[in-house]
Amino acid sequence: MVDPIRVLLADKERLIHDTVRLAIEDDERLLLVGELTGANDLQIICPKLQPDILLLATNVTEKPLTLLETIHRHCPKLKTLILFSDTNDVNIALSNHESINGALLKFEPPERLIDAIHTIVQGDPWFSPSLLKKMLHQQRLIANTPLTTQERKLLRLLVAEKKDQEIAQALNVSTRTVHNYLQNVYYKLGVNTRVAAVYQATKRNII
Repeated sequence: MVDPIRVLLADKERLIHDTVRLAIEDDERLLLVGELTGANDLQIICPKLQPDILLLATNVTEKPLTLLETIHRHCPKLKTLILFSDTNDVNIALSNHESINGALLKFEPPERLIDAIHTIVQGDPWFSPSLLKKMLHQQRLIANTPLTTQERKLLRLLVAEKKDQEIAQALNVSTRTVHNYLQNVYYKLGVNTRVAAVYQATKRNII
């Protein structure tokens, strides 16, 4: 018999706990191993409970991405499904953070939650359709926005074949911010690699 998928929930709203619990109890392939209303103990509890997937609501912490980085140092194989109350927090889903495997709106039907869990654990991403629409809209806005001064500087540093740490020092930012700049440049230039970004920027006389 195949072991059930181990699910850990972190959400301040008790009503969500009830909804998630009932949905998981209806699927014998899933097992709810823990329920939390805060984020303080997540990095301790995750290694103990060994969940396959974390359902993390954005209301448990003001810095979900920082929290996920901490958790993944202890549980590197953990999958994460972010639970949103509305589409206004879509920037978290847009972050391309490697620890985020999917995003779900809380008012979605329970069957979508179950589908999301199974899809993510199998190795594929899963995002609510309404979130995807908002994400695409945000990406179009970014794509139609001119490159910032910092982004142009970044491109010139790429031409000089500088490494991420060197770029961060030159721009006086963190390497994570460098990666964010890169993603914005990719969106704006319609590319997905550094070489292509430099090529397009040169072709368009941007740098």
